[in-house]
Amino acid sequence: MIKGFNERDACAHGIDAVILDLGGVIVPLDYGRTYRLFQERFEGVSSDTFCGGRSQDDVFNRYETGQMDSEEFRLSFRDPAGAPADPDWFTAAWNAMILSLPLERVEWLRRLRERTRLFLYSNINVIHYEHLNRLYSNLAPGLFSDLFERAYFSHLFGLRKPDPAGFQRIILENGLKPSQTLFVDDGLHHVEGARLTGLRGEHLKPDETIEQLIRRMGLME
Repeated sequence: MIKGFNERDACAHGIDAVILDLGGVIVPLDYGRTYRLFQERFEGVSSDTFCGGRSQDDVFNRYETGQMDSEEFRLSFRDPAGAPADPDWFTAAWNAMILSLPLERVEWLRRLRERTRLFLYSNINVIHYEHLNRLYSNLAPGLFSDLFERAYFSHLFGLRKPDPAGFQRIILENGLKPSQTLFVDDGLHHVEGARLTGLRGEHLKPDETIEQLIRRMGLME
């Protein structure tokens, strides 16, 4: 049995595992902060194809699945004169979308793991991954390694949501029962991809927190 996992509590609700998204579910995001900076500096930046959307541009897909390194990613954006952005400016602008993590959420996640198997599945990239690790190394040690039975990061995993193949691999690697596994994401298209594999997908809407959703599902008071 997983350390801290209370099988009796979880099964009482018909859910014995939970897979959470990171950005927008655990760590608040504001894509607009980065989008506005990019739109001011670079040509061809569109809200329809910017990072995080259903139709995001392939450059973001490639970067989030480890097919492109950070330098290649930066150089793929050019100003009207054809010049790339300064590396420090680019990194700061790219990380501007990441907001502060409520520290009480870290303790809440520890309590959740006592009730159910807990996993993380994030569409992420090298710059954001390194930024989050630096940001919370002192404030919340073990943010990824201690809180989750296993954490899946798309740039290391090689797959990203909403591709059903990623969900299927997580299911198989961890012996999960899809009908008893809850997946939560703030992107409806990601939830739809999860449902294709039989997972119990729940869309976290802007007016609801992850704590409220889990309470609504009956997993925690």
